[in-house]
Amino acid sequence: MVFISYPTDSKKLTLASQTCLTKNQVSNWFINARVRPWKPMIEEMYKEEFAESQQDSDPSLASSSMGREGITDQTQD
Repeated sequence: MVFISYPTDSKKLTLASQTCLTKNQVSNWFINARVRPWKPMIEEMYKEEFAESQQDSDPSLASSSMGREGITDQTQD
């Protein structure tokens, strides 16, 4: 993983003038670059945790291969 630094204000101003961006745009770029590697990993952790909590709350749905449509079709007969 590449380490994204925390540049000083003077370095941000230098980068801004070299890239024709504002200091705020340069600051946002560094913020986004630091978050970008972590975001997919955190989202995956939440998905896994949500799936586990769903299985724990209703084990019959987790083990059943039949969806809700199959259940409602049977009751309509």
